[in-house]
Amino acid sequence: IAFTLADRGPATIELLDLLGRVVISRSVAVLEPGRHIERLSAAPSIAPGVYFVRLRQGGGAFTSRVAIVN
Repeated sequence: IAFTLADRGPATIELLDLLGRVVISRSVAVLEPGRHIERLSAAPSIAPGVYFVRLRQGGGAFTSRVAIVN
C-alpha cells in the first residue's frame, strides 16, 4: 500500500472488508512525513477479494478500494 503522511503525528493504516470490519490495523506513527509503502505480505493470511484501505491521521481519513489477488 503506497501512502503519504502529512506530518509525523499518529497515523494508522487499516484494511477493512466490504462490511466495514477491520481485518488489519497497523500504526505507522513512527514514520517521517512523506511517501511510504506498507506491505501486507507479512500479515496473516488474507483471502483474495475486494477490500478498503483507510489511512487515518490527525482528524482526517482517506479511504480507497483495493483488490487482493493470489
